[in-house]
Amino acid sequence: MASPDSSHKHYRHGIRENLHQFSHQLGQVFLVGLTIGIYRFWRDLGYGIGALGFGLVAHLTGAVTAGFWFVAIAMFLSGALVMAWGEETHPRLNPEPD
Repeated sequence: MASPDSSHKHYRHGIRENLHQFSHQLGQVFLVGLTIGIYRFWRDLGYGIGALGFGLVAHLTGAVTAGFWFVAIAMFLSGALVMAWGEETHPRLNPEPD
């Protein structure tokens, strides 16, 4: 059976590392808040535009299913644009050249 000190050694090291990372991130708090705010603005704007587009298409065609098709096509086109114009930034999926 492990002694109490040895079983908590890794736990204390983890807290120290977390505090170290936290202190490095304090300088970026404003940027994180700004980025989250911008993301939420565009996300919510998309919800509004999608709902208005859904209602407009459903009203003009007289069929609710046409509104769902409009949303499905808009989401597909959005994903296709991101796939075509976006850049992968994850280091494992897009490693830097040697």
